[in-house]
Amino acid sequence: MADIGLIITSLLFAILVIIGALYFVVYFQHPNDKWTAWFPKVVVILSLSLAAWNVFLLPLDVANQQGSTGAATGGIPTATLTIAFYATSIAVVLVVMPFTVFYYEGEDAKDDPDGSSRSSAGQLGYAIKWIIPTLMMMGGIVAGMYLGGLGYADIQTTYLQSPLFDTTDLEAESLAGFYTFAFYCNTTAIGSTIPLTPRTPLGVNQSAPVFVVSALTGTDKPGYGCKSLVSSPICCSLSATNQVVVSIGVFIVAIVTLLGWVIFAAFGGVGMAAMPYDLLQEFQHRPKPITSAEYAERKVKIGQQAQLLMEVCKTLSQELKEAARSNSFNRRYRTVKNRERQFRKDVLILDYHYRKLEESYRFQGGNILLQYIKFICGCLSSVLTLLWLVHIGLYVIPVLLQQRGQAINPVTPFLNDMLKMTQGIPVIGIVLYAVFTFYLLFCVLKGNAKLGMRLIFITVHPLNVGETLMSSLVFNAGVILLCSLPLAQFCNIAFADYAKYTSNQSIFGVSIASLKGISFGYDACVYLMLFFCVATFFYNMYNPYKKQKENQLKFNW
Repeated sequence: MADIGLIITSLLFAILVIIGALYFVVYFQHPNDKWTAWFPKVVVILSLSLAAWNVFLLPLDVANQQGSTGAATGGIPTATLTIAFYATSIAVVLVVMPFTVFYYEGEDAKDDPDGSSRSSAGQLGYAIKWIIPTLMMMGGIVAGMYLGGLGYADIQTTYLQSPLFDTTDLEAESLAGFYTFAFYCNTTAIGSTIPLTPRTPLGVNQSAPVFVVSALTGTDKPGYGCKSLVSSPICCSLSATNQVVVSIGVFIVAIVTLLGWVIFAAFGGVGMAAMPYDLLQEFQHRPKPITSAEYAERKVKIGQQAQLLMEVCKTLSQELKEAARSNSFNRRYRTVKNRERQFRKDVLILDYHYRKLEESYRFQGGNILLQYIKFICGCLSSVLTLLWLVHIGLYVIPVLLQQRGQAINPVTPFLNDMLKMTQGIPVIGIVLYAVFTFYLLFCVLKGNAKLGMRLIFITVHPLNVGETLMSSLVFNAGVILLCSLPLAQFCNIAFADYAKYTSNQSIFGVSIASLKGISFGYDACVYLMLFFCVATFFYNMYNPYKKQKENQLKFNW
């Protein structure tokens, strides 16, 4: 019977997620994008909503299953919902997002660099021109991998076998229909005497007969599971690996999830270490009130750097026009584009220092309450990072090794126990789950910004309240949606005890996690995330806050 309360709660929560995504767009969008650019706004709202739903499918599945090993008791078809949400997410990531990016790139990528901007029809044609070969290339890669032998799942299977047993004595005494004698997988040894359990009460002065277990002639051979039946358990088990063909839909989910895993591991690992460090350092080096003389001196330095960047901008614009006339794929064009990315990052650094200067002088240090909120968030993120690292070491890694056949058991369920204890408390359980999972998504965004300032081939798309361009909103929404798939899989591993018997666990824990040649990539990404986290920690320790690139007002041009 359907759980009406669970269904109503799920619908209300889905509506709240959409409202939250809408508020996110309104809160961060640039004033120039108000009442315009409706299509990318819809894409951003859809992407953020799908990402949240992908993550929250697990607690919904747990509530719907209620620990039952059979059919779900909540009445919600979570398996169908899971596949539908993941398929929609992949369609948005592979088709809608690239189309949106190509559409807005078409405004600048005009054939005549000196001409006017493209029309809407020209942008649409540009997007279609690039999305078709992109989809064909991705489809060819996926089809080649699927037909090339990777579309199989290696399922570990245990067969239970038992010999036949001689019941001639029971049949001769007409006792076979009156007594229960289940010998299949009985641990009693061959030759032992076992009492029979009467199906009906015994008469006066009657006692239950006994039966000496003996193998039927011809069944004491290795093919029946036991090499030697004498003094051996009756039930024998044989382990084997079955190759099961997975559907093309599940395979596409696995490939996209693996791509998301690489981004999630790199950016998430960096963010787990950078998030608490930067928040605490920003509080320590927060803007402080300065005098007019100090303001004037620092403003001169910023002005000098701004003048330098203006000259660089003119040079880069000319070089881009010359390179674009020849070929967009030549070495010179790529070199100029890399310099342009570095220029954009320097502009962001200059803007950051100017804002900080204005906050120190005009607002005398800014809102102190906001600074202390940042300090509290830094402390909280330190605790969350530590809890995740402990949980990965004590539970996740042993589970991964156990799945690979290693005789290792998790030291403790840890976070699983925390979720189980709060599962019956309204709101608290889901809030606790949301804190742990969405913290990792925030770490991904933080890691993207952190690595983007240091790697020239990564474009930085900062999120600034009230000043974020729509292209940056689309980019960040795409990263969040793509990483929500590996996050959902990671949660199924990290919270395996909490998510026992759920549809999510059968999809991520069996079908996708057992794919031939691909499943090892998921395990490797967990170790990769730990590597990036530890490497970032030591980088911060040996590279003080003030010496980091984004905190220095000095550009090398």
